[in-house]
Amino acid sequence: LAVDLVEPLGSETLIHGHLSGGPPVVVKVPGAVQAQDAVTVSVQHQHVHLFDAATGKRLEPLSQTAAA
Repeated sequence: LAVDLVEPLGSETLIHGHLSGGPPVVVKVPGAVQAQDAVTVSVQHQHVHLFDAATGKRLEPLSQTAAA
């Protein structure tokens, strides 16, 4: 993750960045990070929220949409 913006929030930090050639990403981490740092992240799928670029609406996980 290439860091573009760092928002220190006290006990945690929001990191705004982007993946190589990919979309923007926001990650919440404990501690401090500097802008322009390279950060390695791993993601647990249950904590991912995706949004439709055209409508701005949250996309539901396939397991929830299939059950509805």
